[in-house]
Amino acid sequence: MTGPTTRSYTVNVGVPLAFLVIIALIVGGSFLADRGWEPKPDAVSTTQQEETWRALRNPAADPLTVGDAAAPTELTVLTDYQCPFCSHWSRDTLPALLPYVESEQLRLVFRPVNLSGEGSRTAAKALYAAALQGEIIAMHQALSSDARGMSAEALEEDALVELAAELGLDPARFRADLTAAEVQRNVERKEREGLRLGVSETPSFVFNGEFISGIRPTETFVQNLEATLTE
Repeated sequence: MTGPTTRSYTVNVGVPLAFLVIIALIVGGSFLADRGWEPKPDAVSTTQQEETWRALRNPAADPLTVGDAAAPTELTVLTDYQCPFCSHWSRDTLPALLPYVESEQLRLVFRPVNLSGEGSRTAAKALYAAALQGEIIAMHQALSSDARGMSAEALEEDALVELAAELGLDPARFRADLTAAEVQRNVERKEREGLRLGVSETPSFVFNGEFISGIRPTETFVQNLEATLTE
């Protein structure tokens, strides 16, 4: 009579561990590759991107801009308020850039591209309505406060009006602007402007005419901003 069979777990454990190692190497390699400022290949030509950016650079009145129109550097932020990566960038990186805006060294242009659909477009209308009252940054940060991206419930009209009131905006004016046909047209037009740059993921950016697809670490933005300012 033989004793109980000893089961080997080499395969059961080894294969998942090997699989996890491969995944870690892929993710780690992608993260390291993305730490630079090199733009990713895109279907839209560089010439077309530059032409579109120069159109965005028009110093004419634009509620979705912050900073001096004559600032030596400009960053266009292509975002989606239901995108968790956009929330991450806005909470972690944007605060580090605002001092450059205040010192008139950087101009920010916001272009919600609403890749997630109608809910994101509603958030973009809230941003525009807040911008008409001079509170674009406050609303942008409020719409970026959820690490998972804005929920459908948070993007309902009453919830957005309540949020506007919390930010010190005139809630009656905000509600009227939120549902105004003119705001709707402007939001759709600015969405098209962003999409013409070839956005396929959010957040993406245009830094002084250079299209950058995907999120980058805070230090990358600061280092490249400082380097450009000292040129």
